[in-house]
Amino acid sequence: MLSSLYIENLAVIEKTLITLDKGMNVFTGETGAGKSILIDALGAVLGKRLTHDIVRTGTNKAVISAEFDDVPAAVNAMLSDAGYPTDDTLVITREVAPDGKGSCRVNTRPATVSFLRDIGGFLVNIHGQHDTGLLLSNEKHIELLDGFGGTGTLAKEFAEVYHALAGQRKALAELEAAQSDKQARLERLEYVVEEIEQAELSVGEEDELEEMAKTIRNSAKIMASLGEANSAISGCDEAEGAADLLRTAAGALGQAAGYFVDAQELSVRADGLMAEIAELSSDIEIVLGDLDFNAAQQELIESRLSLIFKLKQKYGSSIEEILAYGEKARAELDDIVLFDERQTVILTQIKQTETELKEVGENLSALRREAAVEFTKLLASELDFLDMKGVRLEFKFTPADNSPRGFETAELLVSANVGEDLRPLSKIASGGELSRVMLALKNVFADKDEIPTLVFDEIDTGVSGGASQKIGLKLRQAAKNRQVLCVTHSAQVAALACSQYKIEKLSDGERTFTAVNKLDFDSRIQEIARIMSTGTITDLLLDNAHQMLLGGKE
Repeated sequence: MLSSLYIENLAVIEKTLITLDKGMNVFTGETGAGKSILIDALGAVLGKRLTHDIVRTGTNKAVISAEFDDVPAAVNAMLSDAGYPTDDTLVITREVAPDGKGSCRVNTRPATVSFLRDIGGFLVNIHGQHDTGLLLSNEKHIELLDGFGGTGTLAKEFAEVYHALAGQRKALAELEAAQSDKQARLERLEYVVEEIEQAELSVGEEDELEEMAKTIRNSAKIMASLGEANSAISGCDEAEGAADLLRTAAGALGQAAGYFVDAQELSVRADGLMAEIAELSSDIEIVLGDLDFNAAQQELIESRLSLIFKLKQKYGSSIEEILAYGEKARAELDDIVLFDERQTVILTQIKQTETELKEVGENLSALRREAAVEFTKLLASELDFLDMKGVRLEFKFTPADNSPRGFETAELLVSANVGEDLRPLSKIASGGELSRVMLALKNVFADKDEIPTLVFDEIDTGVSGGASQKIGLKLRQAAKNRQVLCVTHSAQVAALACSQYKIEKLSDGERTFTAVNKLDFDSRIQEIARIMSTGTITDLLLDNAHQMLLGGKE
């Protein structure tokens, strides 16, 4: 449950810490005192949108922090999966600056707004006076029925089978569409596959061919340069070569070494150079001998490169892309050639899935109709207690041919008064009636969800007298097994609460601010008398308020 709510610099609230109790907590105060800001603040820590203009003027940020005790197991599991520490206590903090920037923290660690929304749905359920989307949206009524009847898992299974069937039908349609121009596609794909496969391409081949072609194109220059190098080393008829000159130099150094010690090293080095230059000359002659350039080889290489170039123009910018194109064409060709076989497989799958969908859908429909009877019976009983006497409720089932939700839609119809026809909830004009229907729904679902805190924002609007008293009783009933927070203008509702808080707007002469204070018994008498008064609080009003509070303890 929500044990405390800290608010700082949020609209007219400068700073306040609200410590909340178990059971039923009510908030009362003058119109415009800032009761809605409390709901906005709580919504903010649950991941709802918070605009930057709500930051109190002149401050650098607004801070909202909520502490929860007895954290539900489902929330602790989500926290653990996300890497957050878990305990019996959970603290969520939200900050927002005037420029719109903000931050979120869960147990002191950074979090995202979406994660706050994820866990918030398991911590608090907020219902406002205008939050009637669940009631007024016909599409949501089937979810109400599934939630009550426990058919949510079966409905999810139906949706999964439905989408599987849709995928199979799409695959069949695509396969059949590919057959519409079968002959033309077949011929083209056969040509593509044959052309690429006959080329027998290999990755890296083009680079090797380019290097070979480069060598052949420059063969004359290569042979001339190697010949010139060999002549320079070995010599020719006209002149001695480097080997001859080095031999002469080595001989001279050898003679000098016989007389001069310092020349011995030079002689050794010269001998070494003679061996090395002899080896170099031999290697050049070997390379020259191995060179065998001919026009046929050059033509073959150039032809291969030309083929690769043409294929690249058609099927890709590299051999890798050409081969990938060929594999895709082969797969498409197989689809056409093996059409009958593949069509048979998909048709068999569709038939099996249709049978499964029929079984799941019929079972789901039967359970929904059973749940609808019990659901409307319980809801009508709750509404009868809330002074909607003679109310009639009925689910209208309409066949749905193509829906992942099931074989039918369900709309909750209501007749609020005896003699009136059943009509959609959206046709109910009275906000008070809608509020009572929502409260009745909360009580019907009281044992079916485990959300520890329920928040009602002025759910008693448009209701007075005995109906307000009964709304208060139902709120207190809902608060037996969970925490209930209620913003109210009703003295009857306020008197039935376990704890009461007064929200009032104050001024220090320079700024206006909102204060939230927990009331003791005597202060509650004064506040309830104020709610009932039209301006002057009389002794009779105070006595009535006192008696109402005493009666509320019973």
